[in-house]
Amino acid sequence: MGSNSSKVTNAKEVTLYFNPVSPFARTAQMVSRTCDVKVNYVEINLMKNEQHEDWFLKLNPKHTVPVLVDDDTVLTETVDICKYLIDNYGIHKEMNPSGETGEKMQKIVDYYYGTLFPSAMKILSPFFAKKPVSDRDLEAVRVQGYEYFNTILGNNDFLFGTKGPTWVDLLVFSGLLQMDIYPLTRKGTHDKVKLWSDRIMAYPFADVHGVFFFVTKFMYVSHWANRIFCCRKALVE
Repeated sequence: MGSNSSKVTNAKEVTLYFNPVSPFARTAQMVSRTCDVKVNYVEINLMKNEQHEDWFLKLNPKHTVPVLVDDDTVLTETVDICKYLIDNYGIHKEMNPSGETGEKMQKIVDYYYGTLFPSAMKILSPFFAKKPVSDRDLEAVRVQGYEYFNTILGNNDFLFGTKGPTWVDLLVFSGLLQMDIYPLTRKGTHDKVKLWSDRIMAYPFADVHGVFFFVTKFMYVSHWANRIFCCRKALVE
């Protein structure tokens, strides 16, 4: 459990249930760090199935994170949580713009949930299960992830030409980081995505990814260690 109480002037307090491995939870964490409200961060241990415990299921029957609780308001969708935090407590309201930019953001959100995330899961699920990933799925996630957003960025610093990141920038950023768990989906020559990522990482709120970076490095080393072991075993046999 932690708090963003430093530099917060609002005495109001909300609770955010999260897990550092979830890209959606990390997105909500980043947004919450930009708000003038005290936040109690409660980590849900997914490995111990805390998300299936009765008390948590009462908050979210879908047993997923993040979950935001603000008095009688309980939100269980990342999109709703981000918008709610910015609209009600955000210091930077421009992170959730309306009008034409808001419409563009919705299209990216639809693309993220409808195309990118399902595609990413086709490489991450077998990777965690220590099963092979097809070249076709790997190529698809490269095109639908890095190449797609490399094109979207163009000459802009952020996805929608804004001066700073919107909450959708943070959502996509967390999602692309999730793809980095698999060693062969590195950003490589997608220079605009890399520069965009560096800009976001320069913000203080990006430190919520610390634990995730540790997990990613561990998975990366484990992957190649297992590959080397299998090759040596094959040579011996």
